Amino acid sequence: MRVLLIRHGEIDFNRQARYCGITDATLNKNGLAQAKHLKSFFSKEKVDAVYCSPLRRTQQTAHILFGRKRRIKLEPSLKEINFGKMECMSVKEVKEKYPVFYRTWLTNLNTAKAPGGESVNQCRKRVWKFINSLIRNKRNTHKTIALVMHGGPIKIWISDILKLGKDGFWMFHPEPASVTTVEYAKGRFCLLGRNFYYEKSRPGGTGFGWKP
Repeated sequence: MRVLLIRHGEIDFNRQARYCGITDATLNKNGLAQAKHLKSFFSKEKVDAVYCSPLRRTQQTAHILFGRKRRIKLEPSLKEINFGKMECMSVKEVKEKYPVFYRTWLTNLNTAKAPGGESVNQCRKRVWKFINSLIRNKRNTHKTIALVMHGGPIKIWISDILKLGKDGFWMFHPEPASVTTVEYAKGRFCLLGRNFYYEKSRPGGTGFGWKP
């Protein structure tokens, strides 16, 4: 089974360095353009099933990539981390209002829990529960499955399969409208490619490339 982990296109919160978990933001102009560029990547990809976080920014991205006629299954487990009372707040505001959380968020992520929201471990459990359900379904064995989701869950999953430890979350940043490809076979995960995305300034004419 191949799994394509697709992060949604850019939203204004990304540029403003604001926490956006379950807040239902929409793609901005740049995010729409990013998704349209990425669509060309899927013109040569045979995708057997598409699952999508129910938030608007992921649904917009999925519809651009796969078309509105394609069956897209909404999956709540793929939502971003719920940041609770910190939703829509800037990093600066969180530092000032929730300094204890912010220090924990940077130094001991596994125990960090947003006030009124969920912890990274809670997000991890729901994401893995869904991934394991895909694995248990034998019809998926030789399939390619696209998951249109968010940066947080993608970072959690990749750091887990690479066994990067408690700080692994900070070692990988999926760009907006990027694809990270994972293969599962015989009980093992293999990272085939990470952070494939479009960038206007990339040399070579195509604009596409991989970023660590």
